[in-house]
Amino acid sequence: MRSPCPPPPGRSAELRERFAGEVRCERPSLSALCLLVAAEGDGTLDEAGMDAVEIELDRLAGELPHRPGSPHAWAVALRDLLGERYGFHGLPDDYRRLESSLLHEVLRRRRGLPILLSVVWIEVARRAGAPVYGVALPGHFVVGFGAPEGPGAGQVLADPFDGGRVLTGPDAELLVAGATGGPLEPSMLAPAGTLEVVARILNNVRAWAATRPERTDVGLWALDLALLLPSHPARLRYERAQLLVQRGEFTAGAAELEAYAEIVAAVDPAAADRIRGRPWRRGPCSTEPATTAGPVPAEPTACEAQGATSPDSTAPVACRDTADRAPLARRRAVPARRTEAPSTAPTGRPARVRSSGAEGRATVSVVVMRPSWRPGPGGRQCRWS
Repeated sequence: MRSPCPPPPGRSAELRERFAGEVRCERPSLSALCLLVAAEGDGTLDEAGMDAVEIELDRLAGELPHRPGSPHAWAVALRDLLGERYGFHGLPDDYRRLESSLLHEVLRRRRGLPILLSVVWIEVARRAGAPVYGVALPGHFVVGFGAPEGPGAGQVLADPFDGGRVLTGPDAELLVAGATGGPLEPSMLAPAGTLEVVARILNNVRAWAATRPERTDVGLWALDLALLLPSHPARLRYERAQLLVQRGEFTAGAAELEAYAEIVAAVDPAAADRIRGRPWRRGPCSTEPATTAGPVPAEPTACEAQGATSPDSTAPVACRDTADRAPLARRRAVPARRTEAPSTAPTGRPARVRSSGAEGRATVSVVVMRPSWRPGPGGRQCRWS
């Protein structure tokens, strides 16, 4: 099944403008922001579809018992309605689907990632008047009811990914230990703010796209929305510059790199200089500079899509695509002839991008592979080295 595709540029610009306005509201709407994210990821979701999602959430809230009472009673009521009657839950396979991060698809399929299922729980419970909020446990998002000080103060946790199962103290400790190997800290039980939830959803989308080099468009729109949040890591600009270069948009990537370097220069001028001079494309799973790399596929690899560990780090990135290792095994120690090319060099060539200053112009060094003719079955064969 083909994953959803983003909307046309005009529709996308409108959605991003609305997203930027909503995140700056005094009390941003979680459902509205999730629907704007979904519409940016799925061009088939129009205004009527977004309204239908809100109506469905209202309908589900109307089926809850009136004021069940204690936080535990609320958790049980949500479990009985959404988990047992309607079958909302998650499976490991949902982590491999983009639809699992899009609210309208989660409502339609009644399956999704823990955080999106938690959004359904939160929005339905909130409409019914429940004291509900999200709890961002490490590696697994759950829902909390009652006072957020902890189970001893009356807080009750539920896991929508497991059909709304009410969690005991040991259950929560086991989830945290499985994700971090450490104990459950009281700070982990604090309510997650609306923008924190949205940022985590966008992180999930970026992680999904990073392992799929053919879907750099998804990674780009997720980054663009994350950059619209009032508070976001400056490193997102560096990640965006990497992504633009992988897509062959070298001039735009150099301009984004320069913008990131200017931010870093305010606290560490030396690091900013290293960022401006960092080689962009390297051999698969290696630390060799781009000017000595072997043939590179036309599409960016999953190894490259994951990005580097830090702006000035030279540590190699773990590569999960074994096909990327094949050119390394076949590479011969033949000096490459170097030439200078404009920023419109073909996508997929080994390239090094440096920003030339405020204007953001780019120079790209491209390795030109040399053909060699050798005898072979049926005549001469050409090999590139």
